[in-house]
Amino acid sequence: MRYTQKQIDKFNRQKYITELDKISKNLFRMLRDDTVNAQKFMLKFRELKKLLPFNKEIDEKISYLTKIINLINEGNEAFKNNEFEMALEKFEEVLKLNPNDKNIEQKMEEIREMAFNYYVELGDREFINNNYQKAKDFYEKALSFKNKEIKNLDKINKIIPLREEGLELFNDGYYENALTKFEEILKIKPDDLEAKEMIDKIKAELKETQKELEKTKEKLTVAMIPS
Repeated sequence: MRYTQKQIDKFNRQKYITELDKISKNLFRMLRDDTVNAQKFMLKFRELKKLLPFNKEIDEKISYLTKIINLINEGNEAFKNNEFEMALEKFEEVLKLNPNDKNIEQKMEEIREMAFNYYVELGDREFINNNYQKAKDFYEKALSFKNKEIKNLDKINKIIPLREEGLELFNDGYYENALTKFEEILKIKPDDLEAKEMIDKIKAELKETQKELEKTKEKLTVAMIPS
């Protein structure tokens, strides 16, 4: 049986389309494992689209890729601006479209690590300046990204109540007890200027109190001497 040229052309075209479709499926399979490089795959699918302009499956893949590329771009932009929660939300959306993508999971882990270090660094700056509550807020923000040890946070959790107790005792006139609290703070953080200032202030108050006691004692002694 001999085929006409038209039949041969039709057969070749069908074979060509089948091969292109196979390429499309292979590309899509590769994309599943490499969403981060979606832009690269988009170019390839657009090339296939020119060859198969009426292929709905390719249209669907291009639409799918467009969503992923937009989310990745938005996530990268948020990450660049230190908007870590927003970045993670965008990449989480990518994972919903393409579950189990190891590259995206790795990218999200890198964002969490960067966010943790970023907020720890901000917390350290405040800790150095003795702004303990601000430092604590930054450290707790860091922990919302990764659960890792922050040594300064342990110190802050000891210092803050000691300072509050020390100030309360001082205001109530219990100077010696207040002095003990602020001395404990210096054991934790020797360069705490506020604690040093409070210790100097308390010692001055104790000295003044001692003078008043001595004056009172002298007056009582004089009053007890027979005239």
